[in-house]
Amino acid sequence: MYLKCFAILLFTQFAFGQSRLDYRLDTLMARYTDNERPGCAIGVLQEGKVLFSKGYGLANLDYHIAFTPQTVSDIGSVAKQFTAMAMLLLERDGKLHLDSDIRIYLPEVPDFGHPIHVFDLLHHTSGIREIYGTEELAGYRPGDGILQEDALTLVTHSTELNFKPGDAYSYCNTAFMLLAEIIRRVSGMTFEDYMQTHIFKPLGMDHTFIMDRRGERFPGTATSYGGEDGSYVQVFDNSTVQGAGGMYTTLDDMMKWLANYRKPVVGDDQIIARMKIPGILNDGDTLNYALALDVGDYRGQHAFGHTGSSAGYRAQLLFFPEKDLGVMVKTNIPGIPIRDIIEVVAEEAGQLHLDPIPAWQPESKPPFMPGAAMETYAGNYFSPELQTNYEVHVEGDKLILWHFRRGSYTMKPESDDTFDSDGWTVAFERDKQGKLNGFRITGGGVRNLWFAKWE
Repeated sequence: MYLKCFAILLFTQFAFGQSRLDYRLDTLMARYTDNERPGCAIGVLQEGKVLFSKGYGLANLDYHIAFTPQTVSDIGSVAKQFTAMAMLLLERDGKLHLDSDIRIYLPEVPDFGHPIHVFDLLHHTSGIREIYGTEELAGYRPGDGILQEDALTLVTHSTELNFKPGDAYSYCNTAFMLLAEIIRRVSGMTFEDYMQTHIFKPLGMDHTFIMDRRGERFPGTATSYGGEDGSYVQVFDNSTVQGAGGMYTTLDDMMKWLANYRKPVVGDDQIIARMKIPGILNDGDTLNYALALDVGDYRGQHAFGHTGSSAGYRAQLLFFPEKDLGVMVKTNIPGIPIRDIIEVVAEEAGQLHLDPIPAWQPESKPPFMPGAAMETYAGNYFSPELQTNYEVHVEGDKLILWHFRRGSYTMKPESDDTFDSDGWTVAFERDKQGKLNGFRITGGGVRNLWFAKWE
């Protein structure tokens, strides 16, 4: 009886004592221990010490290579904060100013009538069109890949912005790709050389790389996957995006970056504080976004951090400053319960209770019938900016938007002359005589992109 009680006591101490974090994370991730699934690595930093660091599942299914804290993987947009740090270091060194017009550093950018400041690029308030949405409209399909030079090409061929710089917030990878180009020009170094010399090496991030060549290989890199429960396929990243992403690193290296927020080795306390100052719009509204960091409320708790997504890779970095608690999760497949992982870490390591995530409620709209006959919208529409054409035609009782690479999409009427097409809003415009002369399309980080009707 005594031995039985003693065993129960030992289990209770294991489950509810110092190692309860380990127990709960192992329980949450139990399905990834069968050596048949892609996986992730989880790291927790508290008061400057690594409290937890562990991998689950596989980095490569073909060779049954485990996903560990030493596994290299793409962290997507989590990389943006490194670009922001580089900009602050260059400003400190007198190489640039964040309040300058970007045309000082990128003179080929058109004059849109209102200056775009460097801090507009960092705050996503530039009004520049999002490259992924724009390239999709131009006919890009998943897997085609985006090249670094595409960002400057897109902007130099633009005739309009989404909005006046500083008037609104619209997440924009194009902007951070331009920042990488500014870093290259003002430093006289390639983007990766600058990052290695001034950020990665000083922090001892010796297994962190920038993919600046398509198909570049890095030692110990996890394969990117899609699908689930055995039906896995490789998802390839054919891009060379820099500044906005394209950064491959390990969990061990990211723990060093997390520690830099509390005791800077790269930068200083003033620079770290500036990274966390939210942007302000022209009308005085304060954003929840600072210099490549989401700041403010995270499920009821003060925090800062960023998420990342690229091909099948996912990542999230989050820091709760009042608890001196940071967490990093990086995966090689969508679907890893990152939010649940963070909740466990917050509860067990920080004694924080996070608010529940509101359930998504689909918007219910009654069907709308446009006043004009569907046939009147039929025709060909051309974008001078993208040099691409869409055809609108009628099939039975449906209005169809068609592109030779993207295929066909049903257009559902929202109001007179406005339609929804697979999440894109297509708003037709008329001349003074009421004749259709084109449409503007909005969605995916693109606003009011003009397509002129031609016969």
